[in-house]
Amino acid sequence: MMLFDALLGNVGAARGALARGDIKSKCEHVVKAVRILEEGLKGSLNMAEGGDLAANLLGVYDYCVLRLTQ
Repeated sequence: MMLFDALLGNVGAARGALARGDIKSKCEHVVKAVRILEEGLKGSLNMAEGGDLAANLLGVYDYCVLRLTQ
């Protein structure tokens, strides 16, 4: 839950920074959000025992990383 809260907080902060034209801050928050996805959420998936749920979450997290970096 803490990772999701931090992820949503950083995405919201990035959107706010983008609206203000603060590109440096936007980039910092996007980087933090991507790290949470890559190192925290994807890193905690148990692909061997997670079955379809773990595979689906991996796909969602990959999509989120792609969209954030676009």
